[in-house]
Amino acid sequence: MKYHETRPADRQTESIERSCTAEAEEVVTVPAGTFSTVRVSCKNTRNGAWILTVWYSPQVTHLVREESSVTGGKRLRELISYRLR
Repeated sequence: MKYHETRPADRQTESIERSCTAEAEEVVTVPAGTFSTVRVSCKNTRNGAWILTVWYSPQVTHLVREESSVTGGKRLRELISYRLR
């Protein structure tokens, strides 16, 4: 995927290029429960650096876990609750 990221406060615009791959089906437990997911990893296409891994649940139709690269390490986000309509 290719897109432009604009940060008005920093007065910067950056062109981003990422390549994402569905790597595996996994069962993941997060605070909201246990879900069958598809693990998708994304890398920077310019330098091959890992950017992000997400676990998408078809049951929830949303991400249930996201692990991303941030300055100084990794950030982990997990689904804490959900409600089906």
